[in-house]
Amino acid sequence: MKRSVKIAHYLAAAALGAVACSQPRGYTPPQGGTSGTAGSADAAGRAGASGGSGQPAAGTGGTMQPAAGGSAGTSPQTSGAGGARNSGGFQGGTSVGGSGGTGNFGGARVGTSAGGIGGGGGAGAGPIGQAGMGVAISGGGQGGTPPLIGSGGMGGSSLSAGGTNGAGCHPTCSAMDYCNARTCTSRLTEFGISRAGAIPANITAGSDGTIWFADGQFIAKITVTGSIYEFDSIDDSEGVPGTTGVVYGLTLGPDGNVWFTSVASNGNAYISSIDQAGRQTHYRYSQSAPQPSGIANGPDGNIWFAERVSSPSSAPGVIYVCSPDGIINTRKLPSSMEIGDLIVGPDGNIWFSNPGNVGQPLFQMTASGIVTSYPLPSDAGADQLAGGSDGSIWFTEFAGASVGKLTLQDVASEVPILTKTATTRSITFRKADNSIWVTEDPAAVLARVGQNGVLTEFPVSASAGGITSGPDGNIWFTEPSLGRVARLVPP
Repeated sequence: MKRSVKIAHYLAAAALGAVACSQPRGYTPPQGGTSGTAGSADAAGRAGASGGSGQPAAGTGGTMQPAAGGSAGTSPQTSGAGGARNSGGFQGGTSVGGSGGTGNFGGARVGTSAGGIGGGGGAGAGPIGQAGMGVAISGGGQGGTPPLIGSGGMGGSSLSAGGTNGAGCHPTCSAMDYCNARTCTSRLTEFGISRAGAIPANITAGSDGTIWFADGQFIAKITVTGSIYEFDSIDDSEGVPGTTGVVYGLTLGPDGNVWFTSVASNGNAYISSIDQAGRQTHYRYSQSAPQPSGIANGPDGNIWFAERVSSPSSAPGVIYVCSPDGIINTRKLPSSMEIGDLIVGPDGNIWFSNPGNVGQPLFQMTASGIVTSYPLPSDAGADQLAGGSDGSIWFTEFAGASVGKLTLQDVASEVPILTKTATTRSITFRKADNSIWVTEDPAAVLARVGQNGVLTEFPVSASAGGITSGPDGNIWFTEPSLGRVARLVPP
């Protein structure tokens, strides 16, 4: 038994010795190639040099190993191409191009192959990525990726596919254009109203994906593709063809219909609703030719609206409350005042302005009629209102080149517009990015105040009237002097 154990140990040792003796004398294991050196920017900082090619290395009896190409040189302007990665060895190694540059014009990178299947060409990493290029049967690389621009790489042969295109635009689009499927497209689109004498004014978003606007004695809607439908409100309310008048404010009501105020030439004033098919319902609330102003879908399920000027002038101001079935009540104000706009604030209360003189406060009214005033700077003349995402009340100023803001802490501030010869006119809140948009008068400009408080201006064709955030996320506004409704695609 002991002798058998010794023989087993001897055989195992002999086997190990045989394995060790099977390699030739002086053997060295396969080693990876040396990566190429990175290119560097030239003395003027304009163009990066190409990276060096990687050098293969092989051990005795081993296979050649691929080496990485050097990264492209980077510079503020143009980057060189990445160096080629050297070929795979006889056993079919793969190769991949070096990294594209990262300057303003990213260099291409190139894949090569000698013994095996080449790797894909690389994509430029800068704003304009050059196409990756496949060599031999290597595939082409991808061009610059969104929002970058670059054409797809070419395949090395019919056996290999080219790379995909980048999705950006070149040259870079201007501020008033945006990149749409590799084509610079104008942010501004205008839709003319075919009826002669059209003067579109106030505007609001509807419940069916359309945008509604007032146009003289017509209440009208436009689809997001530009189809316009108009309905004669004054003829409908008076029942007498040929009667003239004006549609004033409008808002989306709790019933999904659009509610609006109008005054006929005979002095009759109405609060009305219109459904998506154009069917109208009218409730007369005055016969003294009032001047309607703000209108809002109230926090209590009713429509709230106001008269701009008290009638008679010595009478206290009046705010009306109309139920969906046409029952109208009033909320008396503590004194005579001119009511500019009326909205439901982020706090669920009614807010309105008094644009009779500069320095007038903003007013808050609860659903039960309790009124509280909030002072503004002495030079602020608040007119149109909008609620912000942070609970603030934003307002335009009829006598100043600013957009105003009243915070939840009752702190008033102003953001100056860039066009110093203009005043701010209409205002809306855009939920998609929590921004405030205003029109300027008489300038042909829209202005946006972002969440960071920075104001940006966008030139348009004419001074805008009303403005609203549409159901498509774009900004819609009227151009009264041109008889058009316009759409602006925000950045």
